[in-house]
Amino acid sequence: MASADNKLICVGIIAGAQGIKGHVKIKSFTQDIETFLEYGDLLNEDGSLFHKITPKHMAKGNLIAEVDGVASRTEAETLRNTKLYISRDQLPEPEDESFYHADLIGMEVRSIDNQKIGKILAVHNFGAGDMIEFMLDNADQSKMILFRKEFIPEIHIKDGYIVIIPEAAV
Repeated sequence: MASADNKLICVGIIAGAQGIKGHVKIKSFTQDIETFLEYGDLLNEDGSLFHKITPKHMAKGNLIAEVDGVASRTEAETLRNTKLYISRDQLPEPEDESFYHADLIGMEVRSIDNQKIGKILAVHNFGAGDMIEFMLDNADQSKMILFRKEFIPEIHIKDGYIVIIPEAAV
């Protein structure tokens, strides 16, 4: 179980049932499926331990797995859209000038002239590249900006902020 001060990182989601014996399809959010399998115990969104997962095989880029205590397709279907997490401290520290997207959540967003303009809410990918969603400090709305060097010229992980070109946000 994750400690209260350690955030959870979503590493996959149960995409649905596979077959009639209670197996599930798991879509991994890790760089490769081997990494996903190395984490060991997976957690629920509340930090509690998820059922034991036994990998069976791969199918169309998804991991097909057996979930402890799930014996039928009907039971497996109830797990659809269940997100699977690990504790942030299970991840290796990123190399210099590298970071995990999850580490950006909650960071300050500053303009090029160093004015605080908001906080990062999420990092999304809708298929055309990563986008950062941030909440404006002076408005009750969020904005999105493409996660590209020309729009986000500086990322200061240790200091807790990024610098954006505000005109590029939509």
